[in-house]
Amino acid sequence: MLITILGWLWLLLMLWAAYSEYRYYQAVKALEPGLWHDLGVHGRWQFPLMFISPKGARMLQQCTNPHIRVLAQRHRRANQLFVTYIGGVLLVAIGYFYLA
Repeated sequence: MLITILGWLWLLLMLWAAYSEYRYYQAVKALEPGLWHDLGVHGRWQFPLMFISPKGARMLQQCTNPHIRVLAQRHRRANQLFVTYIGGVLLVAIGYFYLA
């Protein structure tokens, strides 16, 4: 029962993080086409790698569009929550099996 709940929560957080990331990428593509082009995104499946690079991160921080900034904050918050959840579950599981 507990594993089912943890699995569903993991799935929910993962889908929320993926959806927020997708909305962020699409907003940059639609609202800042010059920035999208400057990032060097030419292929359909190339965009996640371009956002990870330090150069891409600096370029995205200079964006002045308020909608993109809000989506960037939501994207960051969703990813932080997902990683925190995974880390917490792993720590609890390690502690449980260590003490068992």
